[in-house]
Amino acid sequence: MDRIEKFILINKDRSRIKVFETFLDISKLSLSIDVIMISYGFVY
Repeated sequence: MDRIEKFILINKDRSRIKVFETFLDISKLSLSIDVIMISYGFVY
């Protein structure tokens, strides 16, 4: 798998973040997104 893009969202208070990372399987011939990993975080 190869990561192609990463998006980070931060709320107005800057106390929470969400990270979206898209991956594709480079062993296949089609270049469609195969996996999206979503991570959450809190800032104290």
